[in-house]
Amino acid sequence: MATSVEPTTWTDDVFADAGLHFVTLHVAVEAEGEPEAREPHKIAEWGWFDRDALPEPLFGPVAALLATGWSPSR
Repeated sequence: MATSVEPTTWTDDVFADAGLHFVTLHVAVEAEGEPEAREPHKIAEWGWFDRDALPEPLFGPVAALLATGWSPSR
């Protein structure tokens, strides 16, 4: 259950070699409880991960954002 959701930044990433363009809104979420997969047949794993421990491969826009050294200000 999300207890706080705060927009933090956005990215506009073009991956021309793959023919992809993502505009992604990144949010900081404080949550409690255990995550629940609502459509388990569509995902391999669902869970909470600290930003520094995100599993590979990262979604392209997240990898691009973290590569800039960006960190949410608190």
